[in-house]
Amino acid sequence: MYVTFMYTANACQKMSSSSQRKEKFAKACSMASIQYLQLIYNVPTRWNSAYTMLERALHMRQAITLYLMEESDLAHLTLSNTK
Repeated sequence: MYVTFMYTANACQKMSSSSQRKEKFAKACSMASIQYLQLIYNVPTRWNSAYTMLERALHMRQAITLYLMEESDLAHLTLSNTK
């Protein structure tokens, strides 16, 4: 579970780090037929932020996977079913 959490946290942070990456993620959402929603970060001072981050990532998993597969420097963050 910790591995999934860390991969998701890193992916959310990297995907939102620039306006170009946000635009590419919006395109991945449209390719996956998912409404674009901003990814949520884990914030240690908010008790439920980890839960909301994972909940949003699960909802947008298909778009996140498409995006990560297109970005060669982020492909290592793609989760398999075993992680």
